[in-house]
Amino acid sequence: MKLFELCNDIYIPKKGDQNDAILADYINRRQAKTGKNLKIMFLRESENVYRFGSKRVFVKVEKGGTIKIRIGGGFMHVDEFIEKYTQVELEKIQRNSMIERFADKIDVSKIANTMGGSKFSSSPEHKK
Repeated sequence: MKLFELCNDIYIPKKGDQNDAILADYINRRQAKTGKNLKIMFLRESENVYRFGSKRVFVKVEKGGTIKIRIGGGFMHVDEFIEKYTQVELEKIQRNSMIERFADKIDVSKIANTMGGSKFSSSPEHKK
């Protein structure tokens, strides 16, 4: 692989992991073919185990290089998996982000209340 080709890859496999190399090739070819990056990336946790958003998934590579994702008691083709679960995972991320922002606002208001309210309070010193 030439250096300029490596720089265009969005997923670099772990050396020595053939299944990870096949998944990397799939992701990089998909990106090159569609012109769009995955909105949720596969993150390798261990051999054949990946994180896809909040989901922990088992990836199996069949003879011929077909990539399957374990779902429940069966397997789903990687294209179908990405199509089905990308939007679900994006919604979870957005929902968690909104909850964190709301929690931050509550924390700020608690701090303000413990410090005696806003700096423009109606304390006797401000009435002079």
